Amino acid sequence: MLAIGQCELSYWTVPSARGTGVATRAARGLSAWAFRDLGLCRIEIRHSTRNPGSCRIAEASGYAHEATLARQHVHADGWHDVHVHTRFADTPPTDR
Repeated sequence: MLAIGQCELSYWTVPSARGTGVATRAARGLSAWAFRDLGLCRIEIRHSTRNPGSCRIAEASGYAHEATLARQHVHADGWHDVHVHTRFADTPPTDR
């Protein structure tokens, strides 16, 4: 078991792969591995509130919306608020 027991998961896909479910499958698989084999207790996903696709991936991967953080990431178009989604080792995986 890792001493800190938590990490952050990120994903990105090329435009041609978007909407195919590849990021959701990868997030689910990586989460299962991290909980089972690494012994993590908490994983977070953070994304810009201006990226609804990332929000859908987080939710479809079993991550619950936990918080919205104001002006957390700066991009070329300025500051973005960020959604924080979390999942815990004892959170059952979803079939979505």
